[in-house]
Amino acid sequence: MATVVDSTPSVSTPARMKGYPLGGVRFDAIFVVLSLWLIGGLAIDGWAHTHGQVDTSFFTPWHAVFYSGFTAVALFLFVNQWRNLSKGFPLRRALPAGYELSLFGAAIFATGGVGDMFWHTLFGVEGDLAEILLSPTHLLLAIGMALITSGPLRAAWFRSQKEHSQGWRMLAPMLFSATLIWCILSFFTAFAHPLTEIYATQSPWRSDAYLTQNGGVASIILQAAILSGVTLLLVRRWTLPFGALTLMMTLNGLVMCVFQDYFSLIPGVFVSGLIADILLAVLKPSADKPSRFYLFAFLMPLVFYALYFVSLQLTEGSLGWTVHLWLGSAFVAGIVGLLVSFLLISPFQSPDLTPDGEYTTTP
Repeated sequence: MATVVDSTPSVSTPARMKGYPLGGVRFDAIFVVLSLWLIGGLAIDGWAHTHGQVDTSFFTPWHAVFYSGFTAVALFLFVNQWRNLSKGFPLRRALPAGYELSLFGAAIFATGGVGDMFWHTLFGVEGDLAEILLSPTHLLLAIGMALITSGPLRAAWFRSQKEHSQGWRMLAPMLFSATLIWCILSFFTAFAHPLTEIYATQSPWRSDAYLTQNGGVASIILQAAILSGVTLLLVRRWTLPFGALTLMMTLNGLVMCVFQDYFSLIPGVFVSGLIADILLAVLKPSADKPSRFYLFAFLMPLVFYALYFVSLQLTEGSLGWTVHLWLGSAFVAGIVGLLVSFLLISPFQSPDLTPDGEYTTTP
């Protein structure tokens, strides 16, 4: 009896892998460097727009820096996605945990980039700062960038608490990621930001003083909410190493001062971050000590904007706002921070009875 042998070579398929591929701090660090290139390009492009260095063309050297940064980030994601797919990881888990939305953000960014080219061709280059930042295609780019750059933050969030307490080595990529998200939020609200639109030095006798004062106070309230929302989320989740808030505030200040070249305000921003780090080290705010968390949340934005007005006095020579207005604005910034902290640690706690019949509280 003859034996039939199948001469067709067998094609081995990779075994289906469980879980997510390993990422780790090295993966995060590479991704952060590429993300810095992307957001640095964004800042340069913003400077070009506010300094009259653009024309009606989409193809500018500023866009080249910006979009090359995106290309580098996207290639890094897609190459790792492809490699892990070939190892047997399914499509939805072919990147380290936390980076799935970064890949989705790259797709959104690419869509916005193509749309921006057609938008400029059809409607021309945007005029003032608010038009630039609120252009529909630019907002699509902002969403894409936020999803992309938040990858290391999400990855760190998913890791064990043991890794969260190992200082700069483990937390540096997460801190840069959170800072870049903050920079994106600040950048796209730069039309209402005290580091780009400085109303406090304008004369109170101007015909539009009422509007400029209202706009200035409103910008402080908005940016205090963003500052508190980003930083307090990290303080609530991790024990941050000393210098973390100094890094975040200084880097964010540099990106925002690029718009109008107000670099003389950077030393004040740096000192604000240093004081915030000292407050963090002294108060040690946490969910177990909510009163200290609330106090830190109030003092951080208050100090930031009090030093902002001091910096304006020292660098610009005088303030157009009265002491009632500038000191009150700094105090209101602190109130905003306090209110944001209530969203992270509720001040309303349910009472429980102890075995002795006494009341305790549980978060």
